[in-house]
Amino acid sequence: MIRVRKLKLSNHPVLGNLELDFTDSSNKAVDTVIIAGNNGIGKSSLVELLYQIMAHKYHDMPCYVDSIEVDFDSEIRTYEFYAKDIKGHDYLYVKDGLGLDNWVGSDEFAEIFPTSAIFSDVDINFKSDQITNVTSRNIDESVGSIRSSSDLPTEINQLIIDIQALDDADVARVARNNMETGLSQLQVPQRMPRFTKAFDLMFDDLKYYRVDNRDGHKEILFKKNGHDVRVDQLSSGEKQIVYRGCFMLKDSHALRGSFVFIDEPEISLHPSWQEKILHFYKSLFQDEDGNQTSQIFCVTHSPFIIHDENRYNDKVIVLAKNEFGEVVAQTNPEFYGPGTVQAVKDAFSVSWFVNEAPTVFLEGPTDEQYFNKALSFAHTTNHLRFKWIGKKSPDGSCAFTGAPSLNKAASYLDANPPSVFTAFLFDCDQKINECLSNNVLRTKMKTYKSRKHFKKGIENALVLDDDFDTSSFYQEKQTFGDYGDKKVISEFQKQAFCDHICSLPEEELRQILTHLIETIEHIDGMITRAKERK
Repeated sequence: MIRVRKLKLSNHPVLGNLELDFTDSSNKAVDTVIIAGNNGIGKSSLVELLYQIMAHKYHDMPCYVDSIEVDFDSEIRTYEFYAKDIKGHDYLYVKDGLGLDNWVGSDEFAEIFPTSAIFSDVDINFKSDQITNVTSRNIDESVGSIRSSSDLPTEINQLIIDIQALDDADVARVARNNMETGLSQLQVPQRMPRFTKAFDLMFDDLKYYRVDNRDGHKEILFKKNGHDVRVDQLSSGEKQIVYRGCFMLKDSHALRGSFVFIDEPEISLHPSWQEKILHFYKSLFQDEDGNQTSQIFCVTHSPFIIHDENRYNDKVIVLAKNEFGEVVAQTNPEFYGPGTVQAVKDAFSVSWFVNEAPTVFLEGPTDEQYFNKALSFAHTTNHLRFKWIGKKSPDGSCAFTGAPSLNKAASYLDANPPSVFTAFLFDCDQKINECLSNNVLRTKMKTYKSRKHFKKGIENALVLDDDFDTSSFYQEKQTFGDYGDKKVISEFQKQAFCDHICSLPEEELRQILTHLIETIEHIDGMITRAKERK
Protein backbone atom coordinates (compact mmCIF):
# COMPACT_ATOMS: atom_id res chain seq x y z
CA MET A 1 0.00 0.00 0.00
CA ILE A 2 1.29 3.45 -0.94
CA ARG A 3 0.95 6.67 1.08
CA VAL A 4 2.24 10.12 0.10
CA ARG A 5 4.55 11.52 2.77
CA LYS A 6 5.84 14.76 1.28
CA LEU A 7 5.41 16.90 -1.81
CA LYS A 8 7.63 19.71 -3.07
CA LEU A 9 6.48 22.12 -5.80
CA SER A 10 8.37 24.81 -7.71
CA ASN A 11 7.12 27.75 -9.78
CA HIS A 12 3.51 26.61 -9.76
CA PRO A 13 1.34 29.46 -11.16
CA VAL A 14 -0.96 29.38 -8.10
CA LEU A 15 0.92 27.55 -5.36
CA GLY A 16 4.40 28.87 -6.15
CA ASN A 17 7.22 27.15 -4.26
CA LEU A 18 5.42 25.02 -1.72
CA GLU A 19 6.53 22.15 0.49
CA LEU A 20 3.91 19.92 2.09
CA ASP A 21 4.34 17.31 4.79
CA PHE A 22 1.62 14.66 5.14
CA THR A 23 3.18 12.86 8.11
CA ASP A 24 2.11 12.83 11.74
CA SER A 25 4.13 13.50 14.89
CA SER A 26 5.62 10.00 14.69
CA ASN A 27 6.79 10.61 11.09
CA LYS A 28 4.21 8.23 9.59
CA ALA A 29 2.12 9.16 6.56
CA VAL A 30 -1.45 9.85 7.68
CA ASP A 31 -4.46 8.05 6.21
CA THR A 32 -6.43 11.22 5.51
CA VAL A 33 -5.30 14.73 4.56
CA ILE A 34 -7.81 17.57 5.03
CA ILE A 35 -6.94 20.65 2.97
CA ALA A 36 -8.54 23.98 3.86
CA GLY A 37 -8.01 27.66 3.16
CA ASN A 38 -9.57 30.70 1.56
CA ASN A 39 -11.11 30.62 -1.90
CA GLY A 40 -8.53 31.01 -4.65
CA ILE A 41 -5.61 29.95 -2.46
CA GLY A 42 -4.94 26.81 -4.52
CA LYS A 43 -6.66 23.92 -2.71
CA SER A 44 -8.24 22.52 -5.86
CA SER A 45 -5.03 23.08 -7.82
CA LEU A 46 -3.18 20.98 -5.26
CA VAL A 47 -5.52 17.98 -5.36
CA GLU A 48 -5.73 18.24 -9.15
CA LEU A 49 -1.95 18.00 -9.36
CA LEU A 50 -1.85 15.05 -6.96
CA TYR A 51 -4.60 13.31 -8.94
CA GLN A 52 -2.65 13.73 -12.18
CA ILE A 53 0.43 12.17 -10.59
CA MET A 54 -1.39 9.22 -9.02
CA ALA A 55 -3.53 8.61 -12.10
CA HIS A 56 -0.44 8.77 -14.35
CA LYS A 57 -2.00 11.56 -16.41
CA TYR A 58 1.21 13.35 -17.31
CA HIS A 59 0.61 14.22 -20.95
CA ASP A 60 -0.35 17.86 -20.25
CA MET A 61 1.28 18.35 -16.85
CA PRO A 62 4.08 20.95 -16.74
CA CYS A 63 7.04 20.29 -14.47
CA TYR A 64 5.80 21.92 -11.27
CA VAL A 65 6.66 18.93 -9.08
CA ASP A 66 10.20 18.87 -7.73
CA SER A 67 9.81 15.70 -5.74
CA ILE A 68 7.35 13.37 -4.09
CA GLU A 69 8.17 11.13 -1.15
CA VAL A 70 6.03 8.04 -0.59
CA ASP A 71 5.73 5.19 1.88
CA PHE A 72 5.59 2.01 -0.20
CA ASP A 73 4.76 -0.89 2.15
CA SER A 74 6.91 0.70 4.90
CA GLU A 75 9.74 1.50 2.46
CA ILE A 76 10.32 5.23 1.95
CA ARG A 77 11.02 6.22 -1.65
CA THR A 78 11.67 9.64 -3.16
CA TYR A 79 10.98 10.45 -6.81
CA GLU A 80 12.45 13.61 -8.34
CA PHE A 81 10.89 15.11 -11.46
CA TYR A 82 12.56 17.32 -14.04
CA ALA A 83 11.99 18.63 -17.55
CA LYS A 84 14.22 17.14 -20.24
CA ASP A 85 14.68 18.91 -23.56
CA ILE A 86 14.38 16.50 -26.47
CA LYS A 87 14.52 18.07 -29.92
CA GLY A 88 13.18 21.39 -28.65
CA HIS A 89 10.35 19.91 -26.60
CA ASP A 90 10.22 19.48 -22.82
CA TYR A 91 9.38 16.01 -21.54
CA LEU A 92 8.72 15.17 -17.91
CA TYR A 93 11.30 12.74 -16.55
CA VAL A 94 11.66 11.08 -13.16
CA LYS A 95 14.54 9.56 -11.23
CA ASP A 96 14.63 7.75 -7.91
CA GLY A 97 18.32 7.73 -6.97
CA LEU A 98 18.40 3.95 -7.44
CA GLY A 99 19.03 3.88 -11.16
CA LEU A 100 15.67 4.93 -12.55
CA ASP A 101 15.91 7.89 -14.91
CA ASN A 102 13.09 7.70 -17.42
CA TRP A 103 10.10 9.38 -18.99
CA VAL A 104 7.12 9.43 -16.60
CA GLY A 105 4.93 7.73 -19.20
CA SER A 106 7.25 4.75 -19.52
CA ASP A 107 6.24 1.20 -18.60
CA GLU A 108 9.26 1.06 -16.30
CA PHE A 109 7.99 3.92 -14.12
CA ALA A 110 4.42 2.59 -14.15
CA GLU A 111 5.71 -0.73 -12.87
CA ILE A 112 7.61 0.67 -9.88
CA PHE A 113 4.97 3.35 -9.16
CA PRO A 114 1.72 1.34 -9.56
CA THR A 115 -0.77 3.97 -8.46
CA SER A 116 -4.36 4.73 -9.45
CA ALA A 117 -6.84 7.34 -8.26
CA ILE A 118 -10.52 8.01 -7.65
CA PHE A 119 -11.63 11.65 -7.92
CA SER A 120 -15.06 12.76 -6.70
CA ASP A 121 -15.65 16.20 -8.15
CA VAL A 122 -17.94 18.78 -6.57
CA ASP A 123 -19.49 19.67 -9.94
CA ILE A 124 -22.61 17.47 -9.97
CA ASN A 125 -25.80 18.11 -11.90
CA PHE A 126 -28.52 16.40 -9.87
CA LYS A 127 -30.83 16.03 -12.89
CA SER A 128 -30.82 12.51 -14.30
CA ASP A 129 -32.00 11.33 -17.68
CA GLN A 130 -34.85 8.82 -17.65
CA ILE A 131 -33.65 5.22 -17.65
CA THR A 132 -35.70 2.95 -19.90
CA ASN A 133 -33.55 -0.17 -20.24
CA VAL A 134 -31.23 -2.46 -18.36
CA THR A 135 -27.70 -2.34 -19.75
CA SER A 136 -24.62 -4.42 -19.01
CA ARG A 137 -23.01 -2.29 -16.30
CA ASN A 138 -21.58 -4.05 -13.29
CA ILE A 139 -19.44 -3.25 -10.28
CA ASP A 140 -15.65 -3.48 -10.21
CA GLU A 141 -15.29 -3.07 -13.96
CA SER A 142 -12.75 -0.23 -13.85
CA VAL A 143 -9.13 -1.19 -13.36
CA GLY A 144 -7.67 2.27 -13.97
CA SER A 145 -8.24 5.67 -12.43
CA ILE A 146 -11.76 7.13 -12.49
CA ARG A 147 -13.18 10.62 -12.14
CA SER A 148 -16.80 11.66 -11.68
CA SER A 149 -18.54 13.78 -14.30
CA SER A 150 -21.45 16.19 -14.27
CA ASP A 151 -23.62 13.32 -15.62
CA LEU A 152 -23.00 11.29 -12.47
CA PRO A 153 -26.71 10.97 -11.47
CA THR A 154 -27.62 9.34 -14.79
CA GLU A 155 -24.59 7.04 -14.63
CA ILE A 156 -25.30 5.96 -11.04
CA ASN A 157 -29.03 5.50 -11.63
CA GLN A 158 -28.22 3.24 -14.58
CA LEU A 159 -25.70 1.34 -12.45
CA ILE A 160 -28.21 0.77 -9.61
CA ILE A 161 -30.82 -0.45 -12.08
CA ASP A 162 -28.34 -2.77 -13.77
CA ILE A 163 -26.93 -4.34 -10.61
CA GLN A 164 -30.41 -4.76 -9.14
CA ALA A 165 -31.34 -6.63 -12.32
CA LEU A 166 -28.20 -8.76 -11.99
CA ASP A 167 -28.99 -9.54 -8.34
CA ASP A 168 -32.59 -10.45 -9.21
CA ALA A 169 -31.41 -12.69 -12.05
CA ASP A 170 -28.91 -14.43 -9.75
CA VAL A 171 -31.59 -15.10 -7.13
CA ALA A 172 -33.98 -16.44 -9.79
CA ARG A 173 -31.30 -18.71 -11.26
CA VAL A 174 -30.26 -20.14 -7.89
CA ALA A 175 -33.92 -20.65 -6.94
CA ARG A 176 -34.60 -22.58 -10.16
CA ASN A 177 -31.61 -24.81 -9.50
CA ASN A 178 -32.67 -25.45 -5.90
CA MET A 179 -36.41 -25.93 -6.12
CA GLU A 180 -36.49 -28.10 -3.00
CA THR A 181 -34.88 -25.39 -0.83
CA GLY A 182 -36.89 -22.47 0.51
CA LEU A 183 -35.94 -19.07 -0.90
CA SER A 184 -35.11 -17.72 2.57
CA GLN A 185 -32.52 -20.46 3.04
CA LEU A 186 -30.64 -19.77 -0.18
CA GLN A 187 -27.26 -18.05 0.09
CA VAL A 188 -26.94 -15.82 -2.97
CA PRO A 189 -24.05 -13.32 -3.11
CA GLN A 190 -25.47 -9.94 -4.07
CA ARG A 191 -24.08 -6.62 -5.22
CA MET A 192 -26.57 -4.10 -3.81
CA PRO A 193 -25.61 -4.57 -0.13
CA ARG A 194 -22.29 -2.87 -0.90
CA PHE A 195 -24.31 0.32 -1.38
CA THR A 196 -27.23 -0.16 1.01
CA LYS A 197 -24.93 -0.85 3.97
CA ALA A 198 -23.11 2.39 3.23
CA PHE A 199 -26.40 4.34 3.08
CA ASP A 200 -27.31 2.98 6.52
CA LEU A 201 -24.19 4.63 7.95
CA MET A 202 -25.53 8.09 7.06
CA PHE A 203 -29.31 7.75 6.96
CA ASP A 204 -31.55 6.94 9.90
CA ASP A 205 -34.93 7.15 8.17
CA LEU A 206 -33.99 6.60 4.52
CA LYS A 207 -33.38 3.15 3.00
CA TYR A 208 -33.01 1.83 -0.52
CA TYR A 209 -36.17 -0.09 -1.48
CA ARG A 210 -36.37 -1.34 -5.06
CA VAL A 211 -36.48 -0.56 -8.80
CA ASP A 212 -39.94 -0.19 -10.35
CA ASN A 213 -41.18 -0.10 -13.94
CA ARG A 214 -43.47 2.89 -14.42
CA ASP A 215 -44.83 4.45 -17.60
CA GLY A 216 -42.14 2.94 -19.79
CA HIS A 217 -39.16 3.85 -17.64
CA LYS A 218 -37.35 2.61 -14.54
CA GLU A 219 -37.64 4.32 -11.18
CA ILE A 220 -35.38 3.86 -8.16
CA LEU A 221 -37.37 3.93 -4.93
CA PHE A 222 -36.30 4.60 -1.37
CA LYS A 223 -38.31 4.26 1.83
CA LYS A 224 -38.40 7.49 3.84
CA ASN A 225 -40.30 7.46 7.12
CA GLY A 226 -42.29 4.51 5.79
CA HIS A 227 -43.23 6.16 2.48
CA ASP A 228 -42.02 5.40 -1.05
CA VAL A 229 -39.80 8.20 -2.39
CA ARG A 230 -38.26 8.36 -5.87
CA VAL A 231 -34.55 9.07 -6.03
CA ASP A 232 -35.26 12.36 -7.82
CA GLN A 233 -37.42 13.43 -4.85
CA LEU A 234 -34.57 13.15 -2.36
CA SER A 235 -33.08 16.32 -0.92
CA SER A 236 -29.91 17.69 -2.51
CA GLY A 237 -27.93 16.51 0.53
CA GLU A 238 -29.36 12.99 0.28
CA LYS A 239 -28.63 12.89 -3.45
CA GLN A 240 -25.09 14.06 -2.78
CA ILE A 241 -24.46 11.11 -0.47
CA VAL A 242 -26.20 8.56 -2.71
CA TYR A 243 -24.47 9.59 -5.94
CA ARG A 244 -21.00 10.37 -4.62
CA GLY A 245 -21.06 7.36 -2.32
CA CYS A 246 -22.11 5.00 -5.12
CA PHE A 247 -19.46 6.45 -7.43
CA MET A 248 -16.69 5.76 -4.94
CA LEU A 249 -18.05 2.31 -4.08
CA LYS A 250 -18.80 0.96 -7.53
CA ASP A 251 -15.20 -0.06 -8.29
CA SER A 252 -13.84 -0.08 -4.74
CA HIS A 253 -12.73 -3.72 -4.85
CA ALA A 254 -11.06 -3.47 -8.24
CA LEU A 255 -9.40 -0.18 -7.26
CA ARG A 256 -8.46 -1.22 -3.73
CA GLY A 257 -5.55 0.89 -2.51
CA SER A 258 -6.20 3.74 -4.95
CA PHE A 259 -5.69 7.31 -3.83
CA VAL A 260 -9.02 9.04 -3.18
CA PHE A 261 -9.63 12.74 -3.84
CA ILE A 262 -12.86 14.38 -2.63
CA ASP A 263 -13.62 17.99 -3.47
CA GLU A 264 -15.88 19.70 -0.90
CA PRO A 265 -17.70 16.70 0.58
CA GLU A 266 -19.86 19.04 2.67
CA ILE A 267 -21.76 20.56 -0.28
CA SER A 268 -25.56 20.64 0.31
CA LEU A 269 -25.26 18.91 3.69
CA HIS A 270 -26.79 19.98 6.99
CA PRO A 271 -24.12 20.70 9.66
CA SER A 272 -25.03 17.52 11.55
CA TRP A 273 -24.23 15.51 8.39
CA GLN A 274 -21.10 17.55 7.71
CA GLU A 275 -19.80 16.35 11.07
CA LYS A 276 -19.94 12.71 10.00
CA ILE A 277 -19.52 12.86 6.21
CA LEU A 278 -15.77 12.28 6.32
CA HIS A 279 -16.27 9.22 8.53
CA PHE A 280 -18.76 7.97 5.93
CA TYR A 281 -16.29 8.29 3.06
CA LYS A 282 -13.47 6.79 5.11
CA SER A 283 -15.68 3.78 5.89
CA LEU A 284 -16.01 3.10 2.15
CA PHE A 285 -12.28 2.40 1.98
CA GLN A 286 -11.70 0.06 4.90
CA ASP A 287 -10.88 -3.63 5.08
CA GLU A 288 -12.60 -6.21 7.28
CA ASP A 289 -10.47 -5.16 10.25
CA GLY A 290 -11.34 -1.47 9.91
CA ASN A 291 -7.97 -0.46 8.43
CA GLN A 292 -8.10 2.28 5.81
CA THR A 293 -7.03 0.87 2.45
CA SER A 294 -6.67 4.18 0.59
CA GLN A 295 -5.09 7.50 1.41
CA ILE A 296 -7.80 10.16 1.17
CA PHE A 297 -7.28 13.82 0.25
CA CYS A 298 -10.23 16.05 1.04
CA VAL A 299 -10.70 19.74 0.17
CA THR A 300 -13.14 21.51 2.48
CA HIS A 301 -14.49 24.84 3.68
CA SER A 302 -16.48 23.20 6.47
CA PRO A 303 -15.55 23.91 10.10
CA PHE A 304 -17.79 21.00 11.05
CA ILE A 305 -15.35 18.67 9.29
CA ILE A 306 -12.23 20.37 10.61
CA HIS A 307 -13.49 20.66 14.18
CA ASP A 308 -14.90 17.15 14.41
CA GLU A 309 -13.63 15.83 17.75
CA ASN A 310 -13.81 12.23 16.49
CA ARG A 311 -11.29 12.68 13.68
CA TYR A 312 -8.41 10.22 13.74
CA ASN A 313 -5.19 9.43 11.83
CA ASP A 314 -5.48 12.54 9.73
CA LYS A 315 -3.85 15.91 9.28
CA VAL A 316 -5.35 19.32 8.60
CA ILE A 317 -3.31 21.50 6.25
CA VAL A 318 -4.47 25.07 5.80
CA LEU A 319 -3.12 26.95 2.80
CA ALA A 320 -2.60 30.65 3.47
CA LYS A 321 -0.50 33.56 2.25
CA ASN A 322 2.40 34.93 4.26
CA GLU A 323 3.40 38.59 4.45
CA PHE A 324 5.14 38.30 1.08
CA GLY A 325 2.03 36.98 -0.67
CA GLU A 326 3.46 33.46 -0.95
CA VAL A 327 1.29 30.41 -0.38
CA VAL A 328 2.42 28.48 2.69
CA ALA A 329 1.06 25.51 4.61
CA GLN A 330 -0.15 25.85 8.17
CA THR A 331 -0.45 22.39 9.70
CA ASN A 332 -3.03 21.49 12.31
CA PRO A 333 -4.02 25.02 13.35
CA GLU A 334 -6.59 25.34 16.08
CA PHE A 335 -8.55 27.69 13.82
CA TYR A 336 -7.80 29.23 10.45
CA GLY A 337 -7.99 32.80 9.39
CA PRO A 338 -10.94 35.07 8.74
CA GLY A 339 -10.82 35.45 4.98
CA THR A 340 -14.23 33.89 4.30
CA VAL A 341 -17.42 33.30 6.22
CA GLN A 342 -16.67 29.59 6.36
CA ALA A 343 -13.18 30.25 7.70
CA VAL A 344 -14.40 32.54 10.46
CA LYS A 345 -16.97 29.95 11.41
CA ASP A 346 -14.02 27.73 12.34
CA ALA A 347 -13.67 29.78 15.48
CA PHE A 348 -16.77 28.10 16.90
CA SER A 349 -17.50 24.64 18.17
CA VAL A 350 -20.64 23.03 16.76
CA SER A 351 -22.34 23.10 20.16
CA TRP A 352 -22.39 26.89 20.10
CA PHE A 353 -24.78 26.83 17.17
CA VAL A 354 -27.11 24.13 18.47
CA ASN A 355 -27.31 25.26 22.09
CA GLU A 356 -30.80 26.23 23.20
CA ALA A 357 -29.64 29.31 25.14
CA PRO A 358 -29.63 32.68 23.36
CA THR A 359 -26.01 33.71 22.86
CA VAL A 360 -24.37 37.12 22.54
CA PHE A 361 -21.04 36.99 20.72
CA LEU A 362 -18.40 39.60 21.55
CA GLU A 363 -15.16 40.97 20.11
CA GLY A 364 -12.69 39.88 22.79
CA PRO A 365 -12.02 37.95 26.01
CA THR A 366 -12.21 40.97 28.30
CA ASP A 367 -15.62 41.81 26.79
CA GLU A 368 -16.81 38.34 27.83
CA GLN A 369 -15.37 38.78 31.32
CA TYR A 370 -17.04 42.16 31.86
CA PHE A 371 -20.42 41.05 30.52
CA ASN A 372 -20.54 37.88 32.55
CA LYS A 373 -19.91 39.99 35.65
CA ALA A 374 -22.62 42.45 34.59
CA LEU A 375 -25.01 39.56 33.89
CA SER A 376 -25.04 38.71 37.59
CA PHE A 377 -26.52 42.17 38.30
CA ALA A 378 -28.97 42.37 35.37
CA HIS A 379 -32.70 41.62 35.53
CA THR A 380 -33.42 39.27 32.64
CA THR A 381 -36.21 36.90 31.64
CA ASN A 382 -34.06 34.82 29.28
CA HIS A 383 -31.04 32.65 30.04
CA LEU A 384 -28.34 34.58 28.16
CA ARG A 385 -24.78 33.49 27.42
CA PHE A 386 -21.87 35.75 26.46
CA LYS A 387 -19.01 34.38 24.36
CA TRP A 388 -16.08 35.97 22.59
CA ILE A 389 -14.97 34.86 19.14
CA GLY A 390 -11.42 33.65 18.63
CA LYS A 391 -8.71 31.71 20.42
CA LYS A 392 -5.77 32.31 22.70
CA SER A 393 -2.33 31.44 21.37
CA PRO A 394 0.27 29.71 23.56
CA ASP A 395 1.92 33.09 24.22
CA GLY A 396 -1.36 34.46 25.59
CA SER A 397 -2.17 36.68 22.62
CA CYS A 398 -5.60 36.58 20.99
CA ALA A 399 -6.11 35.49 17.39
CA PHE A 400 -9.00 35.43 14.92
CA THR A 401 -11.03 37.81 17.04
CA GLY A 402 -12.33 41.37 16.86
CA ALA A 403 -14.88 43.05 14.62
CA PRO A 404 -13.93 41.35 11.29
CA SER A 405 -14.42 37.87 12.72
CA LEU A 406 -17.60 38.94 14.49
CA ASN A 407 -18.99 40.44 11.29
CA LYS A 408 -18.28 37.41 9.14
CA ALA A 409 -19.74 35.05 11.73
CA ALA A 410 -22.90 37.16 11.72
CA SER A 411 -22.99 36.95 7.92
CA TYR A 412 -22.81 33.18 8.13
CA LEU A 413 -25.78 32.99 10.50
CA ASP A 414 -27.71 35.45 8.34
CA ALA A 415 -27.44 32.90 5.54
CA ASN A 416 -28.01 29.92 7.87
CA PRO A 417 -30.59 31.17 10.40
CA PRO A 418 -30.17 29.69 13.89
CA SER A 419 -33.09 28.16 15.78
CA VAL A 420 -32.45 30.41 18.79
CA PHE A 421 -31.83 34.12 19.13
CA THR A 422 -28.18 35.03 18.52
CA ALA A 423 -26.67 38.49 18.94
CA PHE A 424 -23.39 40.00 17.77
CA LEU A 425 -22.36 42.94 19.95
CA PHE A 426 -19.68 45.23 18.51
CA ASP A 427 -17.61 47.84 20.32
CA CYS A 428 -18.71 51.47 20.11
CA ASP A 429 -16.09 52.45 17.50
CA GLN A 430 -17.60 50.19 14.81
CA LYS A 431 -19.94 51.52 12.11
CA ILE A 432 -22.83 49.14 12.77
CA ASN A 433 -26.54 49.91 12.57
CA GLU A 434 -28.74 47.82 14.84
CA CYS A 435 -30.47 45.15 12.76
CA LEU A 436 -32.54 42.09 13.70
CA SER A 437 -33.18 39.51 10.97
CA ASN A 438 -33.64 35.73 10.92
CA ASN A 439 -33.09 35.46 14.68
CA VAL A 440 -29.75 37.28 14.29
CA LEU A 441 -29.16 40.66 15.95
CA ARG A 442 -26.29 42.96 15.05
CA THR A 443 -25.83 45.83 17.43
CA LYS A 444 -23.09 47.84 19.12
CA MET A 445 -22.26 49.51 22.38
CA LYS A 446 -23.21 53.15 22.79
CA THR A 447 -20.45 55.75 22.74
CA TYR A 448 -20.16 57.67 25.99
CA LYS A 449 -18.42 60.88 24.96
CA SER A 450 -18.21 62.23 28.51
CA ARG A 451 -15.92 59.42 29.56
CA LYS A 452 -12.52 60.83 30.51
CA HIS A 453 -10.34 57.71 30.51
CA PHE A 454 -11.27 55.72 27.35
CA LYS A 455 -12.68 56.91 24.03
CA LYS A 456 -13.32 53.49 22.49
CA GLY A 457 -13.57 49.80 23.26
CA ILE A 458 -15.67 48.26 25.98
CA GLU A 459 -13.73 50.34 28.50
CA ASN A 460 -15.55 53.43 27.16
CA ALA A 461 -18.75 52.03 28.68
CA LEU A 462 -17.29 51.68 32.16
CA VAL A 463 -18.52 54.27 34.67
CA LEU A 464 -15.27 55.37 36.32
CA ASP A 465 -14.72 58.36 38.56
CA ASP A 466 -12.70 61.12 36.93
CA ASP A 467 -9.95 60.64 39.50
CA PHE A 468 -9.74 56.88 38.89
CA ASP A 469 -6.02 56.12 38.47
CA THR A 470 -5.33 54.04 35.34
CA SER A 471 -1.61 54.85 35.06
CA SER A 472 -0.46 51.56 36.58
CA PHE A 473 -2.13 49.68 33.70
CA TYR A 474 0.08 51.18 31.00
CA GLN A 475 3.38 49.58 30.09
CA GLU A 476 6.10 51.53 28.32
CA LYS A 477 8.12 50.00 25.51
CA GLN A 478 11.11 51.52 23.76
CA THR A 479 11.76 51.22 20.05
CA PHE A 480 14.66 52.58 18.02
CA GLY A 481 14.47 53.97 14.50
CA ASP A 482 16.99 53.54 11.68
CA TYR A 483 18.88 56.64 12.88
CA GLY A 484 19.02 55.54 16.48
CA ASP A 485 16.10 57.76 17.46
CA LYS A 486 14.28 56.42 20.48
CA LYS A 487 10.51 56.17 20.72
CA VAL A 488 8.56 55.34 23.85
CA ILE A 489 5.24 53.59 23.28
CA SER A 490 2.73 53.29 26.08
CA GLU A 491 0.57 50.15 25.80
CA PHE A 492 -2.65 49.63 27.75
CA GLN A 493 -2.81 46.28 29.55
CA LYS A 494 -6.45 45.38 28.87
CA GLN A 495 -6.48 42.04 30.63
CA ALA A 496 -4.76 43.26 33.79
CA PHE A 497 -7.16 46.22 33.97
CA CYS A 498 -10.16 43.94 33.44
CA ASP A 499 -9.01 41.57 36.18
CA HIS A 500 -8.64 44.50 38.57
CA ILE A 501 -12.09 45.94 37.81
CA CYS A 502 -13.81 42.56 38.14
CA SER A 503 -12.18 42.01 41.55
CA LEU A 504 -13.66 45.19 43.07
CA PRO A 505 -16.34 45.03 45.79
CA GLU A 506 -19.81 44.17 44.52
CA GLU A 507 -21.49 47.55 44.96
CA GLU A 508 -18.58 49.43 43.37
CA LEU A 509 -18.48 46.92 40.50
CA ARG A 510 -22.24 47.23 39.93
CA GLN A 511 -21.86 51.00 39.53
CA ILE A 512 -18.93 50.66 37.10
CA LEU A 513 -20.85 48.15 34.95
CA THR A 514 -24.06 50.22 34.81
CA HIS A 515 -24.03 50.67 31.02
CA LEU A 516 -23.25 47.00 30.41
CA ILE A 517 -26.20 46.02 32.61
CA GLU A 518 -28.40 48.38 30.55
CA THR A 519 -27.13 46.76 27.34
CA ILE A 520 -27.90 43.26 28.63
CA GLU A 521 -31.43 44.25 29.63
CA HIS A 522 -31.97 45.91 26.22
CA ILE A 523 -30.95 42.71 24.38
CA ASP A 524 -33.03 40.59 26.78
CA GLY A 525 -36.07 42.72 25.95
CA MET A 526 -35.50 42.26 22.23
CA ILE A 527 -35.37 38.49 22.71
CA THR A 528 -38.64 38.52 24.65
CA ARG A 529 -40.39 40.63 22.01
CA ALA A 530 -39.06 38.39 19.23
CA LYS A 531 -40.50 35.34 21.00
CA GLU A 532 -43.87 37.06 21.42
CA ARG A 533 -44.06 37.80 17.69
CA LYS A 534 -43.67 34.11 16.79
